Amino acid sequence: MTVAETSLQAFKQKQRDGSLSQDQETIYKLVDKEGPITCKEAARMLRRTPNQISGRFTELLDKNLIQITGHRDGHRLYEVKKQ
Repeated sequence: MTVAETSLQAFKQKQRDGSLSQDQETIYKLVDKEGPITCKEAARMLRRTPNQISGRFTELLDKNLIQITGHRDGHRLYEVKKQ
């Protein structure tokens, strides 16, 4: 099984057991598709403010689904965590 497959399995399990909100799923999918990405870039893509979504990044970090992989223009870069 590849790293991407195990990461996807972890995400799908979180979906099934109800431990991800709709907003968390949206952010996770965006980070998976566009990452590495900053919160500011994600907010722009979702037509929201960084303050509206930054908490979801923190929650996904706490759930060990995404990770910080660096910085761009003074902002953290996020990617889906390879498990």
